[in-house]
Amino acid sequence: MATDAVIAWLLDSDPALRWQVERDLAREPSEVWQATRDRMATEGFSTRLLAAQDPDGQWAGGAYFPADFDFHSPEWRSRLLYQPLNGH
Repeated sequence: MATDAVIAWLLDSDPALRWQVERDLAREPSEVWQATRDRMATEGFSTRLLAAQDPDGQWAGGAYFPADFDFHSPEWRSRLLYQPLNGH
């Protein structure tokens, strides 16, 4: 079980983490952690992350791979050569 000091330290954080601490560790009422979760749209890490999203909702020009992704790079070819058996 998390100690009070650890919970206090975790609560002194970005809304993206804080709401989960409020819900899961501090057992705050849903009104409390939902209000904190709502702040993610306007504060902290989540806001910076979403600001990097392209206007069309994609990331770096592509839904999965960036527009400038090099499928002929040595790193990509090495992944293609490694084909695990039975999908594992």
